[in-house]
Amino acid sequence: MMATEKIGVLSTMEMLRLIHDLQAQNMELQQVRAELTEALRIKEALLEQANALLAESHQNPEASSMHDPVTGLMKHRPALKVLSKQLARCKRHGEELAIGLCAIDSFKTLSQEWKYKVRNEVLRWLAQTLTANLREYDSVGRIGSDNFLLIMPLKPENDAESACERLCHQAADGRIQTSRGELRITVSIGIAYAAAGSTIKGLLEEADVALDYALKQGGNRAIYFVKA
Repeated sequence: MMATEKIGVLSTMEMLRLIHDLQAQNMELQQVRAELTEALRIKEALLEQANALLAESHQNPEASSMHDPVTGLMKHRPALKVLSKQLARCKRHGEELAIGLCAIDSFKTLSQEWKYKVRNEVLRWLAQTLTANLREYDSVGRIGSDNFLLIMPLKPENDAESACERLCHQAADGRIQTSRGELRITVSIGIAYAAAGSTIKGLLEEADVALDYALKQGGNRAIYFVKA
């Protein structure tokens, strides 16, 4: 007699397990597709922005020298020029002025984990967040690796602490879509108020002291400098 091969029949549990595994694999594939689509979108956006900056640098070399190529914000020297003009104007009209130094918490540690491209994506996102949440008469510039200078002429109905606290909340609540995936950060801000005899150097030093204290307190906060 010819031997016959016994064909096994899957049990109900095995069928359910197989269906579950296939569904899980399908979900993973959909997630990978979504991540690849988002990464491609970010890459295309970055390429478009890079091309725009390159075109601007060819058409207007002076503007290119004034703006940071990563964030599009004012560079260090132009930002200090704006601060100088605002400080002089406030002294002339008897108005108040505050500055803020904003930095990403644990930036050095995070930079070692991120790729160069991801770091730039995070800095660009933060620059856009700061710009979008400041008032139209405020100014912001990038004056260091992760340091942003906020220049805030004050009106009677507002104060710098509230504005900077809102910026901290906006940064902490944000979800940054990068080529590495979604990232989250927190920031700290040191605030200094201009007085009658204030200088740019003195204001920056006071804001830096306040920023350092905010970072030592755990970050994710805005603190203003108090004169002894």
